[in-house]
Amino acid sequence: MLLKQQAQQESAAKGAKARKPGVYANRDPALNWKDVAWFCSNTTIPIVLKGVQCGEDAVLAAKAGVAAILVSNHGGRNMDTARSSIEALPEIISMLTEAGLRSKLEVWLDGGIRRGSDVVKALALGANACGIGKPAMYGMSCYGAAGITKCVEILKREMVQTMQLCGTPRFDLLSPSLV
Repeated sequence: MLLKQQAQQESAAKGAKARKPGVYANRDPALNWKDVAWFCSNTTIPIVLKGVQCGEDAVLAAKAGVAAILVSNHGGRNMDTARSSIEALPEIISMLTEAGLRSKLEVWLDGGIRRGSDVVKALALGANACGIGKPAMYGMSCYGAAGITKCVEILKREMVQTMQLCGTPRFDLLSPSLV
């Protein structure tokens, strides 16, 4: 109890705002783009910034020097008005391209990827890679490690089939016009 009081007093003395308990209780509300740039310039580890949902933030991330952004809404589709990651992707790619920064970082996407056709759609819209969550978890929960392997095999087969139906033999030939 004494340590907690001391920590609270030190925090108050530094002018820190009180934080409410919850998901973001440990997030510093003062974190900003200068901090992101500082992290990038003070490490050789590539920085991947998760949770980018708009083109403006993607441009700021590229200017800050991150290696990649992860277009993700942290389960935000459970809220009434949050847009999906795939809906945010075209704006992000467009604004990065207009700013001449598209080649400065990779754009990854997660959230809502359930089938191989979802992966192909994201790649066609400009993503470099996709994160797969629920399909892999479902496979693992039913069949363990073999279920994850089966999930990847199914996704790969669906991706190949989708690309064949689009008449596109290679990933680098995918384009937004196919979506």
